[in-house]
Amino acid sequence: MHAPGIDSGVLSEDVIPLCAAYAAQDKGSARQAIKYLRKAAAIAESEDSPTVLGDHVRAAQDEAERELIIEGMEQLTTQGHLALAAVTILELANETDVRTRDVYDVYKSLTNDIDADQLAQRRMRDHLIELDMLSIIRARKSASGSVGGEAYTFELRVEPSTALDVLEAVSRFDDVDFNTMTQNWLRE
Repeated sequence: MHAPGIDSGVLSEDVIPLCAAYAAQDKGSARQAIKYLRKAAAIAESEDSPTVLGDHVRAAQDEAERELIIEGMEQLTTQGHLALAAVTILELANETDVRTRDVYDVYKSLTNDIDADQLAQRRMRDHLIELDMLSIIRARKSASGSVGGEAYTFELRVEPSTALDVLEAVSRFDDVDFNTMTQNWLRE
């Protein structure tokens, strides 16, 4: 098996099994394996490599995963975008592992800026947990909440610039100046 336009002599021995393995883990289709092979070949070509290597396949798989995450971010609801924007702003302000109440403070400010409905803190946290399930942010639960309850901390799993690119393309955020928002949340 080889993708059209790719001479099998330029593939290292591990390329096809690796493409097949990644495809089996994902969609399980030959079409997906060919997609990985094509991406790997394009990466190898961009690096002027005469041979497509396993490293190129791994990079292709990483790129495909990143594309899926970006697509997931683009398809979020307004509330999902607001939750993501709040975490992104805090991360850009050098705040990591932020607690729900900190995210909620930024979220409330954003809802006012774009004239969106404001959810209760608990409901907004549900959107943060959903972003964790989509591998966009990382949610960590600890037993150090108020009154001995559970507390969550959140941080981006994607590059802040990637999240910002997606958010700036959302028409609802056209009037939001993310640089100013970030400066407003910088803690001395």
